[in-house]
Amino acid sequence: MPVRQLFRSGFAFQIPVYQRAYSWGKDQWRVFLEDLVEGQSIGNTYSFGNLLLEDVQTGRLYDIIDGQQRITTMIIFMRAMVNVIKANKYRFRSLSSVNDLERDFIKDRGVVRLTPAPMDAPCFDALIVHNKSVYTATSPSQQNIIDAKDFFTSELMKMQRTTLENIMNYALDAKVNLMVMTGKPEAALMFELQNNRGKRLTTLERLKSFFMYQMYVYSPQADVSSNIASLAGYFSSIYSNLNDLVLIDEDDLLRYHCYAYLGIAFGYRNMDDIVKEFRGAKNKVQWVMDFTYELNQSFINVKALKNIKNVNWDKLVKYHVPPFAYAFIIKGLKYNMNEPAKMADLFELLEKVAFRVKLIGSRADFESRMSDPIRSFQGDVGKLTADIRAKLNDPGSVLYWSDNIFKQRLEGDLYGHGLLHDILWEYEASLLKPKGYTVKQIQIADESIEHISPQTPLDKQGNPLTCYDIDITINKYSNLFIEKYLNCIGNLLLISKSQNSSVGNEPFVDKLASYNSCKLLLQQMEIGAFVSQQPTEWKAVQIEKRRDQIVNFCLGRWKI
Repeated sequence: MPVRQLFRSGFAFQIPVYQRAYSWGKDQWRVFLEDLVEGQSIGNTYSFGNLLLEDVQTGRLYDIIDGQQRITTMIIFMRAMVNVIKANKYRFRSLSSVNDLERDFIKDRGVVRLTPAPMDAPCFDALIVHNKSVYTATSPSQQNIIDAKDFFTSELMKMQRTTLENIMNYALDAKVNLMVMTGKPEAALMFELQNNRGKRLTTLERLKSFFMYQMYVYSPQADVSSNIASLAGYFSSIYSNLNDLVLIDEDDLLRYHCYAYLGIAFGYRNMDDIVKEFRGAKNKVQWVMDFTYELNQSFINVKALKNIKNVNWDKLVKYHVPPFAYAFIIKGLKYNMNEPAKMADLFELLEKVAFRVKLIGSRADFESRMSDPIRSFQGDVGKLTADIRAKLNDPGSVLYWSDNIFKQRLEGDLYGHGLLHDILWEYEASLLKPKGYTVKQIQIADESIEHISPQTPLDKQGNPLTCYDIDITINKYSNLFIEKYLNCIGNLLLISKSQNSSVGNEPFVDKLASYNSCKLLLQQMEIGAFVSQQPTEWKAVQIEKRRDQIVNFCLGRWKI
């Protein structure tokens, strides 16, 4: 069926509530337009692809089961085409009136051709149906509608009248393979979507279509419609919460949900693992319903993270919230959503674990070691703490994640490590706390890291700085000093870039005077406490003392 016939038939389309919002972006719009431009120039017939509809009111109203992104894009494209034709006062020989195009694709005598998903409806109605020029988006999908209209309008404005008319006719003559199903059970049979020219389907979309089909296959005949309707309701809720997710997308959340709830826990890799567990279920309908119910709850709960006010959650975000942490948070929110104190304990535990994992940086598989703790976690943070501690120090993990490995990493070369600044700020906070101050009250312009024993132990004239551990015969540090002390945390200090430049390669006595004059950072002011009065020098013994003090602080701060 040609596209022009489809729209002149008087059909009205609506997007069911369980479908996702408008998700096409610039890449898909560009392909859509390039297909039309290239196709009309060589004379091939353009295929609009498959359009799967569910009959709601025969001959009048149809739900779009497959093809909603393409239909929505075609209508936005035609709105832009109408606007460009009117703006340039073009007359097309193949079009009796531009109003005919508007009636066919936008609205005819009160009948709106497309009713989009509820979250998109206000924006679509304003910009496309009523052709307003401005709308303030409240979701990514609404912004997609705004941008799509702008994109097509801008691109069509660049074209000559003849090209525009050819493209319009080519789009109208495009072939669409129309399939109309009666009722949700029949539509579910065809729900395995195929969008070859569109945006690649997300795992969540493929999972939805798979579940819909399984409801038809395994439900008793009398329950097919109600089961599919229930499943559609869950996915409607899931999609309505998509725009409220922070930091992660829908497929990430699905993955973390599977970590939390599938029997294989952190062994989950892709949708095949969900299908395998589904195949092994005795009551497959109940399994799908339970899984989708919990998945919907995860979407509802995780959106609450954007309103969380918790210092350890903020630190997790700074560490780019590792996937294993999300899995525990998903379960924690299930059991402790209304228990802020318990959630605070969970965030504190996860921040400590995430910090240790990031600091150690082992290539060993950490997530697999968390499978047993996540499977047994039912909201008891005290038990979870014991389970994780035992797991980190068990024979299979002791060489990678134990307390001893954590200590060794703290004592090693930390210069350039992404967590070095965090460690020194946490240490600064521990020094400030007895005095009633917090690090929030301190700001350093162009924050940098100072080597107290400088990286190059020579002054500006090339003479050795004799108050440091150097071999004067060669004017260099020993290999032992370079390996063990130069970049260890005992020799590293928070400092401003300007102060760092001014003290640079100066004798230690001059550096110490600069540190003592700094009334901002206590860690600078305490350097003198590690130094004997005579001689005033900074060598391995002083570095070891400061290193041990900071490491002991860290072992307490990030103790599990």
